[in-house]
Amino acid sequence: MNLQRIKEQIEVYRSWLKGPESYDNLYLWESVENFQKNFDLEAEDLANALDMALQNSSSRSLWTMEAKFPKQMMLKFIQMDKDMVRWTFKDLFRAENSLDGRLNRFIFHCDEMYSVWKKQNPKAHDLGHYHDSDHWMSTLYLFLSSPELYCPYNLNLLQKALKGFEAKNIPENEDPGRLFKIVKVVDKFISEDEEIMELHQNRLNHKHFKSKTLLPAYECLLLFNKQKR
Repeated sequence: MNLQRIKEQIEVYRSWLKGPESYDNLYLWESVENFQKNFDLEAEDLANALDMALQNSSSRSLWTMEAKFPKQMMLKFIQMDKDMVRWTFKDLFRAENSLDGRLNRFIFHCDEMYSVWKKQNPKAHDLGHYHDSDHWMSTLYLFLSSPELYCPYNLNLLQKALKGFEAKNIPENEDPGRLFKIVKVVDKFISEDEEIMELHQNRLNHKHFKSKTLLPAYECLLLFNKQKR
C-alpha cells in the first residue's frame, strides 16, 4: 500500500470529523456498548440476552437488511438448540484459532442448524438464515464482541480501500482478514494523532462505547464510498 495515500486519507477523515456528518456513524459505538453490556453466552435465557445485545436507538441496519433478518433467525436457532448456538459462538470467538477456520465453521454450523429448523418448520417462509459466506454477520458478531480487534466487513469496502491506497492484487473473493489488517495499519496512525482522537471522543455520550475500538480507522475507510475516483 502507498503510505502517502494512507496519510492523505487520514487528512480527509480529520476534516470530516469537524463536520456534522461525523455523527452519522455513532450507532456503531452504541451497538458495541449494548452488546458488551448484555450479551452473555452463559445466560439461562440466551434468546433474551441476544435480543437485548442487538438493540440500538437510532439504527438496526447492522442486523436488519432488505428482506433479511439474521437476528430473528438466530433467535429461532436458540429456541431450537441453545447449546448448539452457545458452542457455535464460543468457537467463533476463540481467538487462538485461525480466523478463516472460525468463520467457515460458523457458516457451516448455521447451515446445519437451518437445515434442521427447516425440517421442523417445513411451511415457514424464511428463505435462509442470513449468516452466509459474505461473512457480514459472522464478522459483525466478532466486531461487537472484540471491537479492538475487528470491524464490520464487506468485500466492496475492502476493494475500495485497497484501490484507494494503491495496493496491488485487489481480491475478487471474500478476505475479511485482509480488511482487518488494513484497518489496523490505519488505526496505528489515527491512534497516535491527538487532534483526531479528541475530535472523535468529543462526539461520544453515555450511550456509546468509549474504550479502544478500530472504529475510527474503519470510519476513515468508509469515506472512500463518498469520494469520486
